[in-house]
Amino acid sequence: MIIFLKRAGLFGCLLAAALSVGCADRKSPQTTAENGQMEEDTKEEQENTGGKVYFLSRHPELQKQWDGLAAAFEQETGISVKITTVEEDSYDAVLDAAMQDREIPTMFEVHTLEELEKWSGFCLNLKESSLYSEIAEDSSRFARNGDEMAGIGYLEGDSGILYNKKLLSEYCALDGSMIASADEITNFVVLKAVVEDIQNRKDELGIEGAFASQSMEEMLADMSGLLKNGADLACLESFFDLYVSHCVSREEEIGTKTGKDGAVEFALGEAVFYYGGTWSYETIGGNEVVDGDFGILPVYIGLEGEQNQGLCRRYRSYFCINKSASKEDEDAALLFLKWLYGEKKEDLAALETVEWSPVTDAAEVFREKQAVFWKMMDLEDLPLIREYAQDLAP
Repeated sequence: MIIFLKRAGLFGCLLAAALSVGCADRKSPQTTAENGQMEEDTKEEQENTGGKVYFLSRHPELQKQWDGLAAAFEQETGISVKITTVEEDSYDAVLDAAMQDREIPTMFEVHTLEELEKWSGFCLNLKESSLYSEIAEDSSRFARNGDEMAGIGYLEGDSGILYNKKLLSEYCALDGSMIASADEITNFVVLKAVVEDIQNRKDELGIEGAFASQSMEEMLADMSGLLKNGADLACLESFFDLYVSHCVSREEEIGTKTGKDGAVEFALGEAVFYYGGTWSYETIGGNEVVDGDFGILPVYIGLEGEQNQGLCRRYRSYFCINKSASKEDEDAALLFLKWLYGEKKEDLAALETVEWSPVTDAAEVFREKQAVFWKMMDLEDLPLIREYAQDLAP
């Protein structure tokens, strides 16, 4: 069994980072748009910019919605907006090439700490902008690089333990199964018993393991929002041990696996459970797991009162403004973001409902429960997470 707490100091740092934000409900951005002040500021600023916006997005499924927003902004302000969306698998290569073009993107997206690290040298410090001052109360929305705010989050998604309803029903029908239905999995004790029994009976079910593979770094980053005190570290240790020891991948392979590896395993019906989220349908959909067979559970790790816990929530993408762009284009991009988070904040929120279904539908059952919010994306966490992931490898 892998020992989770190899470095107490390491996890003390991670816990301290998590506690700096905590698990409180994230409030909607408190802007001055409601009283018209933001609109007035926007009108004044647009008179001072001759720039344009070129936004490179990693969400092609939102192209139609983005085109509508771009047209509305251009009509209101006269500022040209070009939005190019790229398939996720191609996005990094396209962004690399675009940064070398004569017309570089003035806005682009990042969605992991690794991407934030790679592009941090290009990210304008939003903390010095009027955008930040107007929604600073919602500071956990931002991605931090030291003292700078490198990006602003959008596309909130729910994460948890996805499960294949068909496979879990087949397990429940076996003699001596631990549960009669998924509804009985409401805490870590039950989850552990079910996972261990499924792993022992995987040949009967025709699967490779209870859990599909997952990136340990991504899981740790996501779950840091669950840490409220030192005792929770031991709970998280138990969950990681359970996941790694009952996984499609062997323990010596787990450190090399990515979330997409596990999504493919889950999509092909090789595992009953998979740590993922509402965004995972992009990879999983259209394979062995039919749309009606997606279920999702909260991440149960043994916390007190976790039976009342909902799913974990986090931002799946962050807008970044390219500080290598001209000052005019930089100002235009800032104005566009202020407009999105001011006048068009409802339209921006509506984008979240376009991408993620039917996993989103499965997540609706937990909407009334207390959600656990992911802490601010912070580049300073990445070395600690990598060190931990390295410790996981034999």
